[in-house]
Amino acid sequence: MTDPTPPTFRPTARVLLIDADRVLMLHVNDASVTRGINPLPRSDFWLLPGGGVEPGESHRDAAHREVFEELGLTDITIGPAVGERRKVVSWGEQHWDVHEIYYAARINAGTVTFDHLTPPEIPIVRDHRWWTRPEIAASDELFVPPNLDELIATALASAF
Repeated sequence: MTDPTPPTFRPTARVLLIDADRVLMLHVNDASVTRGINPLPRSDFWLLPGGGVEPGESHRDAAHREVFEELGLTDITIGPAVGERRKVVSWGEQHWDVHEIYYAARINAGTVTFDHLTPPEIPIVRDHRWWTRPEIAASDELFVPPNLDELIATALASAF
């Protein structure tokens, strides 16, 4: 039997934070993503920083806000959109029709801190790490989105 509740539309901005040739990712553990619509195969995964666009907020403004909330970083330069994805997923008990825009961004300075996580993020965000494309390719970890390598290649090739 399918859930009769239609998914809620969620415009989202995600950020490929890049230094020389690495991308900064969040390590998340959230069992709710293994259930519901389009579940992930496991609860432990690596994710690009970002999240929902708030009413009246642009995608770029959301990208800046989310990087601050999730990593405490403010000195970043948001570059071009390098991809997008639309997918219906479950998070917690809610179903979401997620439309993600992925932005390349350069990080200029800063120390990562989790001091500004929102209440739903506090129990699930575990760590952060800089990853190179070869490290991602050689890893047994789960990375989201599935086309991460393509997005990183596009971001590294863009002149921003």
